[in-house]
Amino acid sequence: MKKFLCMAIILSILALCGCAKTSEYSVLVYDFSDSPGGPETHQEYGVWFQDRKKDLSRPEKLSIQINDEEVVGEYEDSGIATYDYYPTHRYKLENGDNFDVDSEQRLTSYYWRKADKDESGVMISEEESIAIAREFLSKIIDIKDYVIEIEYLEYWHMYEVTFTKYVDSYRTADEAVVSVLENGKLFDYSSTMLGRIPTDAKPDFDMAAVTEQVTARLDEMYAKAKTIYDKVEYSDYQYILTMVNETDFALVCTVQIECIDYIAQYEQVISGVVQFVIQ
Repeated sequence: MKKFLCMAIILSILALCGCAKTSEYSVLVYDFSDSPGGPETHQEYGVWFQDRKKDLSRPEKLSIQINDEEVVGEYEDSGIATYDYYPTHRYKLENGDNFDVDSEQRLTSYYWRKADKDESGVMISEEESIAIAREFLSKIIDIKDYVIEIEYLEYWHMYEVTFTKYVDSYRTADEAVVSVLENGKLFDYSSTMLGRIPTDAKPDFDMAAVTEQVTARLDEMYAKAKTIYDKVEYSDYQYILTMVNETDFALVCTVQIECIDYIAQYEQVISGVVQFVIQ
């Protein structure tokens, strides 16, 4: 009797294990580089490539506070930016500057077209540029949950200060970039998913399964390339967490591709990039 009972328990465990399977995700191509080593595929996720258009419900003129200054813009058009699931609305000022707001009238971008790049050799420090960027962005959103990174762009003579939210070990698309000229003037501000991803979010992705399924898609897409080149390599899988609506998370995955031919002792490499949306 004990033998039969043990066997029944073992069979039950095996049955449960057999029912368990790797999470299945939707892995959709949203962008890829067009090159001789390009993939056999087409765009499958087109939300971020829709043409901008007029929204007749938008006010023709909008007054908004930007960096303690009231400005009035005239409505141009609306569109959904990469990583966003909601439209933002563009307004243009008489001086040529333009700005975008979301449906809550939160400022999501601003371009100082007339920013003065040429002032008498004054050059601020990294710390000063961060302080300027922090002061600007803190008037739009609480920045305490954002990690700050900075890069000096020598060609443009300016600092690029990036504010990124991390959630449960994921880098998110909840991000803002404030560009500050080396003379201390603001030059450009842009953001995506600003304030939209909750700090206490618990996205439930099996990252091993995600990477495995992304690789399987790449194998399908580069099957022909593998018959042409000596080697096709995938590397530098990078993931960014975003949302496709108010409740559902998605990952945006960027993968570097190299199609390699060996010619004598040399390598000829054609590089490319593929990006996916994973839900």
